[in-house]
Amino acid sequence: MLRYFSIKFLVNSYRAQQTRHAIKTGIAAVVTILIYQYLHLPQGYWAVITAVIIMQSNIESGSLEITLQLAIQRFVGTLSGALSGFIVLLLLQPNYWQLLIIIFLLIVIGSILVRLYQGFNLFGPTALIIILLSYQQPLTQNIAMTRSIEILLGLIIAIAVTIFVWPYRITQHLNENRKKRFHLIYQQFLSLLNVCKGQDFSASWKIQQQKLSTINRNEQKYVNAALGDLREKNQAELDLEMTLIKYITRLGETLPQLPASFWEFANIRANMISLMETLTKELKYLPMQDSTDDSTTLIKEKIAILLSTFTKFRLFYRKTANSPYSIEQIYQIFTSIQLIQQCCEIIIKLKKTLSF
Repeated sequence: MLRYFSIKFLVNSYRAQQTRHAIKTGIAAVVTILIYQYLHLPQGYWAVITAVIIMQSNIESGSLEITLQLAIQRFVGTLSGALSGFIVLLLLQPNYWQLLIIIFLLIVIGSILVRLYQGFNLFGPTALIIILLSYQQPLTQNIAMTRSIEILLGLIIAIAVTIFVWPYRITQHLNENRKKRFHLIYQQFLSLLNVCKGQDFSASWKIQQQKLSTINRNEQKYVNAALGDLREKNQAELDLEMTLIKYITRLGETLPQLPASFWEFANIRANMISLMETLTKELKYLPMQDSTDDSTTLIKEKIAILLSTFTKFRLFYRKTANSPYSIEQIYQIFTSIQLIQQCCEIIIKLKKTLSF
């Protein structure tokens, strides 16, 4: 039995994108070492460091688009910084105090340029390294060019390994992450359904919320890496999903606090459970099926029934001389119904826009 689970663990680890990307990073490092030794590059370790940094910076998705984006940024920052340091030493030939002022200015300029393009975050550090390496010894005109060539070699190898070894596109990452989010959203809606049935609130709610936060933390970066219409489509879908998560989070704050007497009103619980069951089922299968008009119509019909029942409750509440509810309870009741209605609208929109 233990052997079976060990084999299963190894297979699952092998199939995991992060594990594959770790193997790809190792391949990139080994290939770079072999090439720079074959070419007899004087400081070939820069190529190895660059290849590993580019690959490791993209370990979460390992997609070609992100790798290419990181590679271009690093090359622009490194090349501009190396050339700047080279020009300072070759043309200006500053003394000690002038050099301190120049280093200060280069760091400041690099910080300003980052606002224009993220790749310039390496401009200042690279210029500083070039200047410090060359200032105390005779200026070798090859130092900036050599390092730039070695950086470029590392970038090319990182891109080549990403393309030819287990190629992985940004669309695959976005779709897989979306399915993970929908699974967690489904679990949270299932907890809300249990609350409507009179059961205790799930203890795993906060854990699910933390997982959602972890998944969503860097998702915008990957959406931005998509191109053209694909980027617009994924951005629209991500915005809808974030809005749905916000509504579910607020439902998690209001539903458990609703007074017991509210659930005793005629058909309130039955209609709410019926609607929540429909929404839960839609969330479970939404990432795996095409949109259908029948389920959309069913959601609209059930929300109409719930709102009709709630309207009767509201009229009854207004006619009651001595209200059994506090202002806070009334706010929670009205907010919960409104949030459920908003969740319905978001899910219907997602059914129209999502396509897997």
